[in-house]
Amino acid sequence: MKNSIRFSIIIAALLFISARSFSQIRTLCIRGVVSYVDDMQNVLSGSVLVGDSISGTIKYDLSITDNNALVQVGDYQNTLSPAGMHVNINSQVFQTDSSNVDFLVETVNNYSGQDNIVFRSYKNLFNPTIPSLTYSNHIAWQLDDTNQTALSNTNLPMFIDLSAWQQVSALTITGENMFMDTSIFITAIVTHLDTCEVNTGIANLTNTKNKVLIYPNPFRNYAIVQLSTPLKGSEINIFNLYGQKVKTIIGVAGEKVKIDREDLQSGVYIIQLSQGGEVVANEKLIISD
Repeated sequence: MKNSIRFSIIIAALLFISARSFSQIRTLCIRGVVSYVDDMQNVLSGSVLVGDSISGTIKYDLSITDNNALVQVGDYQNTLSPAGMHVNINSQVFQTDSSNVDFLVETVNNYSGQDNIVFRSYKNLFNPTIPSLTYSNHIAWQLDDTNQTALSNTNLPMFIDLSAWQQVSALTITGENMFMDTSIFITAIVTHLDTCEVNTGIANLTNTKNKVLIYPNPFRNYAIVQLSTPLKGSEINIFNLYGQKVKTIIGVAGEKVKIDREDLQSGVYIIQLSQGGEVVANEKLIISD
């Protein structure tokens, strides 16, 4: 009898391990720029400012099944590590609590006039250097497509083409401590997204072989983009903090390219250099009054 019980326990354990081994963790690497900071109580001590760069990862299990009854909506609830979100902004880290994962990926196909993808982590850990912000503590990122062409079904996405989406709600980080009357609200626009290299967590997009120097930066009338090496057939795109492309320069061939202000408003932008369809550099660009 005892041997039979032991055998049953072993079989159950093996089945559990086997089930987990069939999980398919998808890892997306993101980079972007902070577009808004609300920190009235100075919780962050000025460590996160508009225009700062962000980086991070989003991980979800492709083997999770949809638990939403609507045919236009897919809800995929991840409750096991390593699923979740991880965002770095300077010295601050905002991430899913790996010991208490509550992470939702939602896909919406042709519903209420939109396609959507939403990533939302409900239980998170922030840097221990800032007060505990556990009430209304969220990390979320929503993609929208009012043309309803970005998705064809509600399956979990294997790949995401960022150019097919708008970021009306942006990536948001919120936290609140009711007892200390403190809160933070941060938004960021993701300017680049790619799958990460297996076992390294390093995104394919982090190619730094082409260094870019921009001067003057900030600028009023024009700026010079200087490349470390000449790139033939390159393209420069400039994005605002809403993720919208506002300017394109094609046929970049030399080591220096002039960027005229023209009708661009003052503010923070992202300048992106591409060659052969591959993004080789992302830099912050500031236009002053």
